[in-house]
Amino acid sequence: MRVFRSIIEYREVNKPVVTIGTFDGVHLGHKQVLNQLKSVARQLKKETLVITFWPHPRQVLSKENDRPRLLNTLDIKIKLFRELGIDNLLIIPFDKEFSSQKPEQFIEQLIVSHIKASAVVIGYDHRFGKNRSGSFLFLKEKAAEFNYQVFEISAFQVGGLSVSSTKIRSALKEGKIQKANEYLGYAYSVEGIVVRGIKLGAKLKFPTANIQLSNEDILLPKDGVYVVEVILKDGRYFGMLNNGINPSIEGKGRSVEVYIFDFEEDIYNQHIQIAFHKRLRDELYFSNLNDLRSQMQQDKKDALKFIGQMMKS
Repeated sequence: MRVFRSIIEYREVNKPVVTIGTFDGVHLGHKQVLNQLKSVARQLKKETLVITFWPHPRQVLSKENDRPRLLNTLDIKIKLFRELGIDNLLIIPFDKEFSSQKPEQFIEQLIVSHIKASAVVIGYDHRFGKNRSGSFLFLKEKAAEFNYQVFEISAFQVGGLSVSSTKIRSALKEGKIQKANEYLGYAYSVEGIVVRGIKLGAKLKFPTANIQLSNEDILLPKDGVYVVEVILKDGRYFGMLNNGINPSIEGKGRSVEVYIFDFEEDIYNQHIQIAFHKRLRDELYFSNLNDLRSQMQQDKKDALKFIGQMMKS
């Protein structure tokens, strides 16, 4: 997959089949759009081109207290597009100046003059241009004039509900990680760097890796203890993660830390990715470390039982 990180950097693709969107989460609804994009491209014998934006438009345009937490870093989003077999990805740096473009400008200058698209595949609810005034119908109206085809994709549903990034965020905030994963079509993940902590875990015989997230805008699931998969440069491992305020440990404060099963290597300063599979429990207060250790031993038993079931299914 070729990745272009600006319009200036873009190198012409021969009349590609294009889709446009923020694609936060690259969830099952997005995958329906991308699968149709690939299908149309095969029919027309053209390459696919995804146009997306970074940062998220709502992070630029919303008031500070109304900005959404993100489901993907840009690196993970690129990785997901690559895994889905997209040929070309154009990342447009989003700012207020770009947001002021009228839909006519967006189509004429970008889609037609610059990209020279042969077809546009668009989600049922996608809006573009100033004040989100552009839509499928607007693209359709301009299709004959500018000689491109337009394909609209309806909502993808799970359990009778349409899948959206907003629903996934709500599920994560409520700790419903398995529901979020069902909407995503993969295990929700975050990434960061392993940093040094206060090493209390080692005293408890549960040495943990403290994680500094690579992007502070990424949404963490509701505070609590989770069964997770840990992706490091040398392999994948299972473990259990605590995300929260550490109420039992005075002065520690908020942290994200993971205990990796059957693992003793030094991974300080290494990149780490964490995929969430199940929420075990809320974060609890313990009056002494022995009670905390006993609970962690039970958490490990519960986690290993779930992992065993997951591996069989």
